[in-house]
Amino acid sequence: MIAKTVVLPKNHLKLAIQAIRVRNKTVHEYHFPDEQVKPKIKALLTVVAVLNFGQEYKLPSAHLGNMIKPVENWEKQ
Repeated sequence: MIAKTVVLPKNHLKLAIQAIRVRNKTVHEYHFPDEQVKPKIKALLTVVAVLNFGQEYKLPSAHLGNMIKPVENWEKQ
Protein backbone atom coordinates (compact mmCIF):
# COMPACT_ATOMS: atom_id res chain seq x y z
CA MET A 1 0.00 0.00 0.00
CA ILE A 2 2.86 2.40 0.68
CA ALA A 3 4.20 1.96 -2.86
CA LYS A 4 1.02 3.50 -4.27
CA THR A 5 1.25 6.61 -2.11
CA VAL A 6 5.00 7.33 -1.97
CA VAL A 7 6.33 9.80 -4.53
CA LEU A 8 10.10 10.22 -4.70
CA PRO A 9 12.14 12.53 -6.89
CA LYS A 10 13.70 10.70 -9.83
CA ASN A 11 16.92 8.83 -8.99
CA HIS A 12 16.65 9.48 -5.21
CA LEU A 13 16.21 5.83 -4.29
CA LYS A 14 19.33 4.86 -6.24
CA LEU A 15 21.34 7.66 -4.60
CA ALA A 16 19.99 6.69 -1.16
CA ILE A 17 21.18 3.11 -1.62
CA GLN A 18 24.58 4.43 -2.69
CA ALA A 19 24.69 6.59 0.45
CA ILE A 20 24.00 3.53 2.60
CA ARG A 21 26.84 1.69 0.85
CA VAL A 22 29.18 4.66 1.43
CA ARG A 23 28.16 4.68 5.10
CA ASN A 24 28.87 0.96 5.45
CA LYS A 25 32.25 1.32 3.75
CA THR A 26 33.09 4.29 5.99
CA VAL A 27 32.16 2.48 9.18
CA HIS A 28 33.46 -0.99 8.42
CA GLU A 29 36.43 -0.35 6.13
CA TYR A 30 37.60 3.06 7.45
CA HIS A 31 36.97 4.70 4.10
CA PHE A 32 36.88 8.51 4.04
CA PRO A 33 34.30 9.74 1.52
CA ASP A 34 34.88 12.81 -0.62
CA GLU A 35 32.60 15.76 -1.35
CA GLN A 36 30.73 13.80 -4.04
CA VAL A 37 28.82 11.95 -1.32
CA LYS A 38 26.76 15.03 -0.35
CA PRO A 39 24.00 14.56 -2.98
CA LYS A 40 23.73 10.92 -1.94
CA ILE A 41 23.28 11.85 1.71
CA LYS A 42 20.70 14.49 0.80
CA ALA A 43 18.82 11.91 -1.28
CA LEU A 44 18.92 9.42 1.60
CA LEU A 45 17.47 12.00 3.98
CA THR A 46 14.77 12.85 1.44
CA VAL A 47 13.80 9.20 1.02
CA VAL A 48 13.67 8.69 4.81
CA ALA A 49 11.58 11.84 5.22
CA VAL A 50 9.12 10.69 2.55
CA LEU A 51 8.88 7.23 4.10
CA ASN A 52 8.12 8.92 7.42
CA PHE A 53 4.91 10.09 5.76
CA GLY A 54 6.02 13.43 4.49
CA GLN A 55 7.81 14.78 7.55
CA GLU A 56 10.30 17.47 6.67
CA TYR A 57 13.88 17.55 7.89
CA LYS A 58 16.41 20.31 8.33
CA LEU A 59 20.13 19.79 8.10
CA PRO A 60 22.28 21.28 10.87
CA SER A 61 23.86 24.61 10.11
CA ALA A 62 27.00 26.35 11.33
CA HIS A 63 24.93 29.55 11.59
CA LEU A 64 23.71 29.73 15.17
CA GLY A 65 21.21 32.51 14.55
CA ASN A 66 19.80 34.01 17.74
CA MET A 67 21.26 31.31 19.99
CA ILE A 68 24.22 33.49 20.89
CA LYS A 69 22.95 36.14 23.26
CA PRO A 70 23.23 36.85 26.98
CA VAL A 71 21.10 34.83 29.41
CA GLU A 72 19.36 38.03 30.51
CA ASN A 73 17.98 38.53 27.00
CA TRP A 74 16.54 35.02 26.96
CA GLU A 75 14.82 35.59 30.28
CA LYS A 76 13.15 38.86 29.17
CA GLN A 77 10.57 36.95 27.16
